Amino acid sequence: MAKIIIGIVGKNGSGKDTVARILAQKLNAQLIVYSGIIEKALLVFLDQVQIGRDDLSCLATYLRGKYGDGIIAKGVKKELDAKPDGVYLLVGARDLGDYELVRSFPNNLFLGVDADVKIRWQRVKARKEKSDDDVSFPEFLEKEELKSEVKIGMLMEHADFIIDNGDTLKDLKISIAEILRLSQL
Repeated sequence: MAKIIIGIVGKNGSGKDTVARILAQKLNAQLIVYSGIIEKALLVFLDQVQIGRDDLSCLATYLRGKYGDGIIAKGVKKELDAKPDGVYLLVGARDLGDYELVRSFPNNLFLGVDADVKIRWQRVKARKEKSDDDVSFPEFLEKEELKSEVKIGMLMEHADFIIDNGDTLKDLKISIAEILRLSQL
């Protein structure tokens, strides 16, 4: 078995991690989160509780500005190259380099995850995953315009399937099962 790569793109709070967890369970897949490489770098200098979405965005934007789109994907590729064959979920694509990494593997699928902006904001506020997630709706909308976030819409246009994650978990699981059937994974 060769490596099977499934890329997942979506805006903040769309449910990328939830989709990835469901797929990981169904396909016995391993997760690799693009921002994980950035977070590992920041952990050299900061405590986990101090790292916010703004911190991740700032470092990612700097790296992309200095080394070009695809620099994060290069780090993920190194991580993938060290792993055995299997199914891998690359979660949180942010630029064309991330997309191209997924497509560079013969066995690939690129999924977009979407939900209404108010639903996404409510999810982010409730989960408080990052230190700066407890924001007002206008602040949430402002964060959507960060340089690290603006290319997500363009990447969504390249998705093989778009998953609408605005309904129940049961509906989400049905959508994922249908995508797996159609893509023959």
